[in-house]
Amino acid sequence: MLYTCCKSGKIVATGVGFSGDFPAPYKSPKSIMLPNEEFALACLRYYEEQGIVVDATNGQFAHCPLPRKMGDKGYYLLWEHHQHQGLLQSVDVGRCCFFGPAVLKWLKECDYWPDNYFELWDIYEEFEAAFRQLTRSPEVVEKRKKTWKEKGYTAQHLRDGDVRKRAAQSMRDFWNSEEGMRKRQIIRNRRAPRARTIEIEFVNGRVGTYSCVKLAALALGVAPTTVSRWISGSNSPQGRHKGLKVRETEPLTA
Repeated sequence: MLYTCCKSGKIVATGVGFSGDFPAPYKSPKSIMLPNEEFALACLRYYEEQGIVVDATNGQFAHCPLPRKMGDKGYYLLWEHHQHQGLLQSVDVGRCCFFGPAVLKWLKECDYWPDNYFELWDIYEEFEAAFRQLTRSPEVVEKRKKTWKEKGYTAQHLRDGDVRKRAAQSMRDFWNSEEGMRKRQIIRNRRAPRARTIEIEFVNGRVGTYSCVKLAALALGVAPTTVSRWISGSNSPQGRHKGLKVRETEPLTA
């Protein structure tokens, strides 16, 4: 298997790769597609080459090669790579191995164009449709009703006025609590524009100034979260970026 790793996390097949029939219900596509573990390992090699540290703080744990409940092995991948891997895994094991809304968001907004982009769309649509049909099957509906009955729930219970009042009061209590206020402040900070610039001092003494973290990350070929960690001091540049000095400064005003 030959693969190419490009900026923005692009990892595509460029040579002979997986062959053979894909598990039902999805038929083998005409073009080459990386099996989910090959893709995950290619991502890990890309992170290592770029000096990107992906862990629980900035990535998602991708069960690989088998999905959750079928195996415990896995790797930490960036969010966009986890969505891609989930689609490939669905083909490998013949069952839906992704969260539909997240994959749909990635397919619509992905910042790199996989060679098999339209095939990934086909995988999403087929497995998502099969999953929706499965959750609405009489057997699953009956099992859900049985679970509700064992827990003392009924459709009338869920619509009961007292139950809804208690739920609403619980939400109001959380809203007014310190934890609720703390989380709202975090959201405000994320949405508020940051009037700061990123200054990078290279090993040769040259200094680059960027208007935001994303532009600095794009110039260096790393993830924005990596630049943020360098600024906060929780991590330091490694690999080909070793020796860089990254800091956040106030913008120049006229």
